[in-house]
Amino acid sequence: MKDFRLKNQVTANKYAQYFLLIFLFIVSLTVLEPKRTTNLYYFDEVSWICNSRVWGELTQSRWNSGVWTEDTVQRLNPQFAKYLLGIWIYPKYGSAGFTAFGCPGWGGLMFISGLEALNQTQKDILFWARMPAMWAGISSLILIYFIGRRLFNSTIGFFTALLTLFNPLFQQSTNRAMPDSLLLLLMLFCVLLMTQQLSREQNIFTTFQPLTAGLWGVLFGMAISTKTYGILTFFLFLVLSVLFNLKLLLKPKWKYKAIYTRIVGNFLATTGVMVGIVYALNPVFWASFSAFTHWFSDWQLFQVGLQKYSISINQNIALLTPVERFIDIWNAFILPGQWNTILLLPLISAIVFLIGLFCLCLFMAQEKRSKQSTSFLLVWFGVLFSSFLLYIPFKFERYYLPLVPVITMITAVGIYKIGQSCAKQLQFFPFAKTPKSRSHK
Repeated sequence: MKDFRLKNQVTANKYAQYFLLIFLFIVSLTVLEPKRTTNLYYFDEVSWICNSRVWGELTQSRWNSGVWTEDTVQRLNPQFAKYLLGIWIYPKYGSAGFTAFGCPGWGGLMFISGLEALNQTQKDILFWARMPAMWAGISSLILIYFIGRRLFNSTIGFFTALLTLFNPLFQQSTNRAMPDSLLLLLMLFCVLLMTQQLSREQNIFTTFQPLTAGLWGVLFGMAISTKTYGILTFFLFLVLSVLFNLKLLLKPKWKYKAIYTRIVGNFLATTGVMVGIVYALNPVFWASFSAFTHWFSDWQLFQVGLQKYSISINQNIALLTPVERFIDIWNAFILPGQWNTILLLPLISAIVFLIGLFCLCLFMAQEKRSKQSTSFLLVWFGVLFSSFLLYIPFKFERYYLPLVPVITMITAVGIYKIGQSCAKQLQFFPFAKTPKSRSHK
């Protein structure tokens, strides 16, 4: 009888998960699809549409054509997202999908006031070009659910996905013909695979696994080839590798062979494949090594040209470290002094976030598996947040998109604990049980 009840409970949990996923998909599509044709025009969208002509050059084996380097933006941004955008636009519109915007002479469209300044043909192409970003956003929400479920439980995963869905920056970024939501999807996929490694006794962080390390290299290379700051996933991988072996590193007599095979071996395998993928996906590097060095000099010129958008590390720290900014992070300004205040009650959001942080610290004192999941979430947050403080030099709010899921997950933990405290008096599902790591499953 007990086995029968247990089997029914497992079946019910499985159907409940299917229901949550279907519900999340329907809600996501309902929220994001209308915004695809109403989201404000962003000045960089036309540049990415024009730059996606590189897919046509790639399929025609024109590796050295001027399209690859026709402007500074084209030279600086990697190619993977452009390929996907080109794959999406070419079959429906052909070259007309680009001539409608006057590619490559699209500069004037960067300064138009909004969608009303575009003609109908341009609008149709723009709305069509936004669709891959929207689907990448919906897929990201599904991955967020699974990450939260694996680290804690289905309720926290579901709340995290919903909080992310209704985040203003997420809604904007997933309805732009730009690579930000694709990068988020790749980064979340890497994070999900990392959480799966936590459940294995012999994992990529504690043993030398060249094939697995090579797979990580492919994923990291794809992320970097989407946007350069996709390298943050690689940083997270390195930090986790060090932390998993910290006890070994702190011993008076190091086991050099173990250190080499665990950290250095995986690092070399991952880095080698990652560099190879970046090289393979970016034909602008194929001509010679000097093409790669020119890329760095172009970056220097680009940063000089965008000094009015730039902020120093000290300014970045001042911007991102106040308590309310932990939650209000997506309100980062685009131009100096031009703030876009979206949350009406940032203090309440900050309080919930801090409750989540406090609860995570409490979980650290619980059993090993809860400690492992909690530690992972805190490291994920710490690596991204500190990297943004030191790495992101511009005030473009879309750059902060990868922070949104981890911040909302911590907030979801806070909401869960508040609901759980109230539910103890009412015995209300789904807050009846303490979050428990699912990493052992």
